Amino acid sequence: MIQEEAKGKWNALFKLAIAAFCMLTIGCFYFATVAYRALPLQHLKVGAVGRLYGFDPLMGPVPLPHATGFLQLPGGGRAIPTHHDGNGVRTPVGVRHEYSPLKRPRLLFIGDSFTYGDFTLAEDAFAYKTAIKLSGESVNGGVNGFGLAQMVLRARQFIPEYKPDYVVVQYSPWLVMRSMSEFGPSYYPVHAPVPYYADDIRPRIVQPAFIPPSFDDLLKEPFDSYGQLKFLRRIAIPVFAADDFNVARFRIKQLLGFRENPSENSYEIIRSAYSDIAKAAEENDAEMIILVLGETADPFYIPGDLFPPGVHGVNGRIALLRELPEPNNEWWVRNYWHWAGTPPTPVDSHPNERAHEIIADALAERIRLLEKSRQAAH
Repeated sequence: MIQEEAKGKWNALFKLAIAAFCMLTIGCFYFATVAYRALPLQHLKVGAVGRLYGFDPLMGPVPLPHATGFLQLPGGGRAIPTHHDGNGVRTPVGVRHEYSPLKRPRLLFIGDSFTYGDFTLAEDAFAYKTAIKLSGESVNGGVNGFGLAQMVLRARQFIPEYKPDYVVVQYSPWLVMRSMSEFGPSYYPVHAPVPYYADDIRPRIVQPAFIPPSFDDLLKEPFDSYGQLKFLRRIAIPVFAADDFNVARFRIKQLLGFRENPSENSYEIIRSAYSDIAKAAEENDAEMIILVLGETADPFYIPGDLFPPGVHGVNGRIALLRELPEPNNEWWVRNYWHWAGTPPTPVDSHPNERAHEIIADALAERIRLLEKSRQAAH
C-alpha cells in the first residue's frame, strides 16, 4: 500500500517535471523568437526627434497633432524634417499657417504616403506646390500607410471642416488592397490594425481589430542606450507578447464569427469608397479630382467605370511618363525615385522632388481649366 502511494507520488512528480520542462522549453523558444523579431527595432531610425504618429481607435495609425520629427530616407540618405499642425495635417516646419476664407482656391488632398510626400519636405510635395501655382492654399490630408477605408474616414472628417473648393483623391492599386486587410504597413515589426471593408449590402468599414501596444518607450531614448537584456526585458518582450496575444484573440473571434472577415470584392470597394468621398464633396460644394499615381512606369488597371459620375481625373503616371526620354522603368527609377549612398543607388520608390513638381503642374493645369468653367457658369 505504501509502495503504491510512493509510486503514485513519483508518477505525479514525473508528470509535473515533464510539464514544467515542456513549459520551460516553450518559454525559451518564445523568448528566442522575440529576441530574433526584435532585432530590426534596434536599427530603426524613424522618428528620431519627437513622435510623429499615434493610434486612433477608429482610423488606426494617424499623424499626431503638433508633432515634429524626422523621416529617415533608407540607405543612409538624409533625414527629412516633418511637422504636423493641430489637426495632424502636414505643414512646412517652422511655418505657422492659418487658413484664410479669402484665399482661394482651397485644395484638400486625400491619399497615402505619396500624397503626404514621404522623404520630401512638405513644401516640395505636390499638395503644397499645386496650391502655390494657383495662388491658393492646400490641406495635405495624406497619411503614410493609408488605404481606401482610412481615406474615406479622413474625407468625411476634413471636407466639412475645411470646406475646400477641390478635393484631390489619390488612386493607386495598393490603396484598394490595403482596405482588404485587417493590418496595414508599419515601421515596426508588429501588427498595425487598420479599418477595413467587410461585405454587406454594400461594403462596410469595420473598425480596427484592436488597440496595439504603445511605442512610447521606443522613442524615449536612443536604442544604443539599451543593453541587449534591458532592451528585451523593457521593450521587446512586453510589446511582442501584447501583440501576439491581441492577434491570437482577434483570430479566434473571427473563427467564432464575432468579427468580420475582410471583403474580397475589390470592385465594390472602389465603387463604394470613391462614391462616399464624392458625396461628401458634393454636399460641401467641392469638386472632386481623382489623381492616378503609380510607383513605376508599368501600366495598371484604372477602374474608370467604377468611379462616380461627374468627378474629374488627372493621370499623374502619364504626366510623369511624358517627361522621360523613354517611357520605361529604367528612366523612371533614374528620374523619379529617391537615391542615396556613395555611389548613389535607388533606395525608395516614393516620388522625389522632381516627380512632385511634374504632378503639381498637371494638377494645376487641370484646376485652372475647372476654375474657368466655374467662373463662366457664374
